Amino acid sequence: MYNTVMDTQLKTNRFFVYGSLKKNLHNHRVMEWAGGEFIGEATITGATMYSMGGFPGLVLDDNTNPIYGEVYEIKDVKPLDRLEGAPDFYNRKVVESSLGPVYIYYLNDGCPRGCPIVESGKWE
Repeated sequence: MYNTVMDTQLKTNRFFVYGSLKKNLHNHRVMEWAGGEFIGEATITGATMYSMGGFPGLVLDDNTNPIYGEVYEIKDVKPLDRLEGAPDFYNRKVVESSLGPVYIYYLNDGCPRGCPIVESGKWE
């Protein structure tokens, strides 16, 4: 499944981040470059988190176990899309979170073979 269709007009400025963009992790500075303002901690369902080594990736599915993350309101999506390799490596879509509609980044081609599932749904 290779999906390169991405929203050019954002439906919301809120983004749910679940990996290295979270506070105190190594790519959080990119969230700052995007003008991200922390809204709160949140959860989503409908995806499985995999460890890609130094960062996680989500594969969309019917999983009802929560994925834990943070929601930010951003001013500029370009720094996030650049980091995430969107729309080639990751793509983004609007999903429902515990704080309302948010964008998430998900893996276009699923998880490469052998990537372990992050059972806790938390990347730390």
